[in-house]
Amino acid sequence: MLKAYSRMSIENKGRVLLKLSGEALAGDKKTGFDAKTVLRVAREVKKLKDLGVEIGVVIGGGNFWRGRTGEELTRSKADQIGMMATIMNCIYVSEIFRSVGMKTAILTPFECGSFTKLFSKDRANKYFEKGMVVFFAGGTGHPYFSTDTGVVLRAIEVEAEVILLAKSIDGVYDSDPKLNPNAKLGYDDGVYYYTPDSWYDEAFHNSFRQAYNLSTSGSKSGLNYYASAGYLKDAGIINNSDYQRYTARLNADYQAKNWLKFVASMSYSHSI
Repeated sequence: MLKAYSRMSIENKGRVLLKLSGEALAGDKKTGFDAKTVLRVAREVKKLKDLGVEIGVVIGGGNFWRGRTGEELTRSKADQIGMMATIMNCIYVSEIFRSVGMKTAILTPFECGSFTKLFSKDRANKYFEKGMVVFFAGGTGHPYFSTDTGVVLRAIEVEAEVILLAKSIDGVYDSDPKLNPNAKLGYDDGVYYYTPDSWYDEAFHNSFRQAYNLSTSGSKSGLNYYASAGYLKDAGIINNSDYQRYTARLNADYQAKNWLKFVASMSYSHSI
């Protein structure tokens, strides 16, 4: 699984991210977990860890969920189920890694109670410094993005030097190659399906962030007030992640008597 790099070439890398296929964890069972397969993966990773390499892991969810197969679910809900599948995989594999002598931590882009910790670059770096294998579960936290996108994002954020892919396909197809033997990779009839060398440029772009704020305050006859309004427009570095936010706030207090004071506060926020 790690034979694409020699032991010496990996040893020279300070931090790597390993992307594992969820389906691979199932072995011949095709679904769920195959304990022997996962244990074999853990032992291979342990060899890499013993070289002094800092390791992050992203796991797909294909052993539980292959995405929407009908119209019963929206794409957003189907992708949310997929995110939960990756979390289950990381919890299981993390425990197997621990059983062979590695320390682990699981980070997610959204709260999962006591099961995981919320992702931040500082937290990930702290875990790496402690010699832990860090699992990045839950994808990007947003629908329409695969775990392949997630591994690239996390690699950039934690400044990994190498991404190691343990996958059963060689790129991004127009349909699932497991289900469709005629699935196509690359160009076809004017439609461009991303290949390993091109999809990153198609998914990301340079962007601008605009923020405007207006405020006023004053005092008259015992009345003090402060009012503000704001507008934020963020194009986002990921395609289709742009959003706008409108905010408003009003604070006021009125001293009616030496012993009586009225205070009011209102706020409004709307995002599109």
